[in-house]
Amino acid sequence: FYQLRSRYKNWFSQFYMNESFSGNTRGYLLGNRIIDKSKNYAFQIQNNFNLNKLNTNLVWGMDYFRTEPKTFGTILNDGPNGYDNDGDNIAVSSDGIDNDGDGLIDEDTCSDGLKSRWKNGKIWNCGEGIDEPDEFVDPRSNEYGFYYQTTTELFGTSRYELITAARFDYHDLLDEGLLFAPKIGFIYKPDSKSSMRFTYGKAHNTPNSITLFTDLFITRTGFLNIYLRGNKDGTPYCRVGEPCFGSEVYSVVEPGFYGAPDSIDTDVDGIFDDVEYTHYKMGTLDDPTYFDGYNERVDGAPYFFKTHVDGALLAGDMTPLDTSQYVIFVPELNGDGVLYTPEESINLPDVDPIKTEKIQTVEFGYKGFLGNRTHFSLDYYVSYYEDFFSPPTIITPLVVNRFDEDGNEVTVHNLGDPAGLMPINGIGTHPPYGTAWNGLDDDGDWEEWADEFGWGDTPDVGEWGIVMLEAGVRNGEPYDAGQIFHPYEILYEKHGYPTLKVENFPALDAGGYISVGVDEYHGTAGLNDYELIQTGLVDSNGDPVIAKGNASNITDLVLSPMNYGEVWMQGLDFGITHFLTEKIILDGNV
Repeated sequence: FYQLRSRYKNWFSQFYMNESFSGNTRGYLLGNRIIDKSKNYAFQIQNNFNLNKLNTNLVWGMDYFRTEPKTFGTILNDGPNGYDNDGDNIAVSSDGIDNDGDGLIDEDTCSDGLKSRWKNGKIWNCGEGIDEPDEFVDPRSNEYGFYYQTTTELFGTSRYELITAARFDYHDLLDEGLLFAPKIGFIYKPDSKSSMRFTYGKAHNTPNSITLFTDLFITRTGFLNIYLRGNKDGTPYCRVGEPCFGSEVYSVVEPGFYGAPDSIDTDVDGIFDDVEYTHYKMGTLDDPTYFDGYNERVDGAPYFFKTHVDGALLAGDMTPLDTSQYVIFVPELNGDGVLYTPEESINLPDVDPIKTEKIQTVEFGYKGFLGNRTHFSLDYYVSYYEDFFSPPTIITPLVVNRFDEDGNEVTVHNLGDPAGLMPINGIGTHPPYGTAWNGLDDDGDWEEWADEFGWGDTPDVGEWGIVMLEAGVRNGEPYDAGQIFHPYEILYEKHGYPTLKVENFPALDAGGYISVGVDEYHGTAGLNDYELIQTGLVDSNGDPVIAKGNASNITDLVLSPMNYGEVWMQGLDFGITHFLTEKIILDGNV
């Protein structure tokens, strides 16, 4: 660090620069190189003078801070990190255009000519669209401040003192304009041994570059990549019936395999055409309050990335959070975690972006003597926080099965394997997702098979089935290639969800069939009706990118500062000091 300061009469100024150099620092868990060559500059000037006619001393000043983080992608997102931050790799990696202007078309290598590999303790992805300059942030910031403070003796005596102050601050990376922070205080001294005070003040706690722009890979646990990230832009979870990530509104319709009448006991429970899994019992099975039907249950629910489920139903895809089956679990680094109720799960709040923390505090205080040897003080404060932000917290909660295999609701100590997780952005989700059932024949195969299945003249939700491509044997009975099967012949209910009877269809494991109709169920690809959809991305000509509607690469568990919004805090402080002798003192406080 370097510092230069000077004083002339009642003027004071200083300039300083702090400079970081991380040397050969490496991450403890991964051994990855950590590079930090950041700099911080500051300049301050201050002046004070007396207003004798007003019995007032005035102090005023200005300050300027410039922060220049430089971590080369090893701490902040200011350089290559092997991660497709803006999610455009799918659009530019196969369009036949040199999008990054490096002379290579649709390359699959890094700038050093190597392909995706293990680097810096993690899988480092390479290719066009990954680690391009437009992905990186510019974390340089400028902060400007102006302040004043007055101290006035009221009524011509030092027994009454009034203090006023204010600050004006501006931060060029935060879209908050000019911040104003006033302060006022009143002190009354009834005698030379005691005083009472009242103060009000507003202060601002500005988030730093670490809070805003961190992008640090921590480790990999199972299928999850754990990251520490800044929270400059917040976490708008995508929800049914709302715009997702700046795109259009995506709604869902009830999939046809949810209990269409067929006069068959598909789940072999002695009840024909039961639709018990379409009824969401709120809290307990005996609670008479329920939502009747899938559409009503998932209205407004957040989409989550399903990692696995029995029968591979929709695994590896985005799906609405159906709280008849799933609830949210938020792990904690130093605790058991928090298991949400169904109501809390479906109403999962978005995490607002980190903003300047605003604190307003009122304080009352008294200090004085009891007798000649005992001094005590009593202070009370109440503070009101706006945009209160926390240390890094998990903001991509896990989604777990609501019931165990015996039908009992899970507890925080009995969760089982996670069913998925809630991503914080749309990268790799390819809206409108493969699971947004829209009741349309997107791939145009309904008409081709309508007569064979007896569907009628107009496509309807749930009119789908499978057509065998190869001959085989089911339940000891042979079937021919081209044989068709209706949904009720190939599904049964398990844990409240339809599951393929794969044990009766050996060819299903080998993909020896096609799924046809409207909003089709597929044993390995989930609902496969979204064969070709608009991904929400555009190519270099501005045309929509068409691709399969399945999500990919949504396996990041993210820790980030969380904006808790409004918080109240209050406290009381009592202190006492007793002089037994001039050399022996008892002191304590609560």
